[in-house]
Amino acid sequence: MRGFTIQGHAEHVRRADVALLLSGLMIVGVMTTAAIAGGDAGSDAGGDTEGGWYGAFGAPMTPVFGDGLGAEVLCLTSYQGKIVAGGRFGVGGNRTLEHIGNWSEDDGWRPFKRGCDGEVAAVTVWGAQLIAGGSFAHCGDLAAANIAAWNGTEWLALGSGLPGPVSTLVVYNDELFAAGTVIEEDEEPSDGLVRWDGYA
Repeated sequence: MRGFTIQGHAEHVRRADVALLLSGLMIVGVMTTAAIAGGDAGSDAGGDTEGGWYGAFGAPMTPVFGDGLGAEVLCLTSYQGKIVAGGRFGVGGNRTLEHIGNWSEDDGWRPFKRGCDGEVAAVTVWGAQLIAGGSFAHCGDLAAANIAAWNGTEWLALGSGLPGPVSTLVVYNDELFAAGTVIEEDEEPSDGLVRWDGYA
C-alpha cells in the first residue's frame, strides 16, 4: 500500500448509500435491480420497494438510462458531464462494461475503454481524475490492486494499490481517502481508513 497513510482502524468499514443530484435528476441509493431509477429532484427519494422505486409521496419514479445494467449497481457519481456507475455488472445495454461504465443521453452506456476485472464498489472524482475502488487486480491492462484512477483517456495506478477491497472513497479538503480492508497488520489485510499522500 505504498503511497497511502493509515488514518484509523475500524472493525467494520462499510459502503454507504449514494444520492446524486445531477441536472435536476435524483439518482438514489444502491440499486439491486438491473435498472437505475431516477425521478424529479423536487421530491425526496425513498427506498427500494416491491414494484419499483418510489418517491416520498408514493409517486412512481421513472426508470431511465436505457436498458439499465446487467447486475447490481454499487456506486454512482458524475464525471465530465456523464453519470458513472460501478458494480457487479458486465454489460450495459448491448455494450460490454466490465464493472464500470458511463452514461450520456447521446451515447447511452459506454465503457472506459476497458473496465476492471472485478467488482467496483466505490467511485469519486478527485481533481480531474475519476477514482475507482473495489475488489480487482487490473483496470484495462493496468495492474491496479483494488484502486485506480482514470484521467479521461487511460487508467493510472495509485502507488502499489491497497491490500484488500475498497468499500468507500471520499474527497475531503482536496485529499483522497479510502476505506475498507485497506491496511495491513502483521502482514494481514485489516479494515481501516487511509489517505493518499501523492507519493508512489
